[in-house]
Amino acid sequence: MRELRVIAVDDEQAARESISLILDFEDDINMVGTASTGHEAIDAVELLHPDVVVMDLRMPRMDGIEATRRITTRPGNMTSVLALTTFATDDLAISAIRAGAAGFCSKADAALMLASAVRTVASGESIVSPRVLRVLLNRLIPSAEQPDEVCSAREMEVLRLVAEGLTNPEIADRLVISDATVRTHIQHLRLKLAAKTRAHLVVRAHEMGLVPRVGL
Repeated sequence: MRELRVIAVDDEQAARESISLILDFEDDINMVGTASTGHEAIDAVELLHPDVVVMDLRMPRMDGIEATRRITTRPGNMTSVLALTTFATDDLAISAIRAGAAGFCSKADAALMLASAVRTVASGESIVSPRVLRVLLNRLIPSAEQPDEVCSAREMEVLRLVAEGLTNPEIADRLVISDATVRTHIQHLRLKLAAKTRAHLVVRAHEMGLVPRVGL
């Protein structure tokens, strides 16, 4: 199994050490560096070419949102960003997704889900805690955009399953189609809904009223 190269970014040394300690126990994860600011994170990505950046969202001078945006919009970027947030209801989490983060998790849950989250975003999928997602999505104000004729019937089926948190193979099994077909539908959906990532696609789907709002 290929080792995943990971960088931890946090302005607090104790937090960086905690992230590194959690991930260093994993045989398939190699901590290749740390950074304490957004500027350092960008430089580290350029130098070390990590698979995943575990990004704190609150940092002085350049926060994790702007650093995420700059990393994910680099030409030929192959690095995924996993954002961390202290509070599950933090608006920065939604901003991180819009900036291009592949997902986010709470720092409080890091010990339990961080390694799994790193593997998920490295594979091209997104990871968002269902509990956190419910809270965040219910704070969104639906936009005035009209969803009529935006997506085909099959794309809507795929979109609803993505919003439920199913992986591509699970969607393929549910709809009896190939993984490649699922990926194609998701690519089309991201284009139609102007979504940068899979997680952003779910947010956009809720904003446009294409999937039911999640009850608390």
